[in-house]
Amino acid sequence: MKPNFLIIGAQKCATTSLYYWFSQHPDIFMSTPKEPMFFTKDENYNQGGKWYESLFAGSEGCKAIGEATAELTIKSLRPNAADRVYKHLPKAKLIYIVRNPVERVRSAWMWGRRVWPKMDASFSVAIKNHPQLIDGSLYWKQINVYRKLYSDDHILVLFMEDLKMNPKAILDQCFEFLNVKPFIPKDISSPQNVSTGGRYVYGFLNWLRWRKDILFLKGFIPKRMHQPIKKLFSRQAFKPEWEPNVKKYVIDQVKDDAKKFLKFYGKADDFWTFH
Repeated sequence: MKPNFLIIGAQKCATTSLYYWFSQHPDIFMSTPKEPMFFTKDENYNQGGKWYESLFAGSEGCKAIGEATAELTIKSLRPNAADRVYKHLPKAKLIYIVRNPVERVRSAWMWGRRVWPKMDASFSVAIKNHPQLIDGSLYWKQINVYRKLYSDDHILVLFMEDLKMNPKAILDQCFEFLNVKPFIPKDISSPQNVSTGGRYVYGFLNWLRWRKDILFLKGFIPKRMHQPIKKLFSRQAFKPEWEPNVKKYVIDQVKDDAKKFLKFYGKADDFWTFH
């Protein structure tokens, strides 16, 4: 059993919210986990199509079967993803949701700071050292990778700003695109996986949690001690303030791409404001 639609990104643009709401629809089956990363990570792709299809066991009878790997639209980080998707799912429908590209960069850093050990602690330094932060906000560039493979009637582009304003209308649009009946999920006004700062692990514990070969040691630690240990080796993250030169740099990188994207998908030039 293969999926017939994918939420392809963009990262930190409400893909988790869409996944959560879609999962409640009686005619939609969503994979567990949300992001199989089959097409994006070589170690997963090398497990083969049967492994991927096993994630959709139990989807019989559902009209729409999908998953939501947000890194599918970060070309610099996952250069083979689109070709792999088309090779395995040439008839799939694609959902791409975006937001103000400058704000997405900051949200992506906040998320990366919490979960990726190589992400720089300094926001300004990270912008320079991790080009995928900006690349994921080049929506016109990213979507055209897929437009070369799929016709436009197989691609639904959404804006997170519209989703915040009227979630029911956007979900109705999604359900029509997926050819399933209208449905109102619970918690429709409560977005999921919002980057609020949270806590990030540092030091020895951060190194340890990325060492798959010794993660078994966790089993020897009483569960009641997990949270106290995590708190001991974690710090409160924050929403970084833009340094003027860094913000100008990011704006210069994304503004032309954003203008083309907005024009093609029927939005005014000033739909996103950068200053």
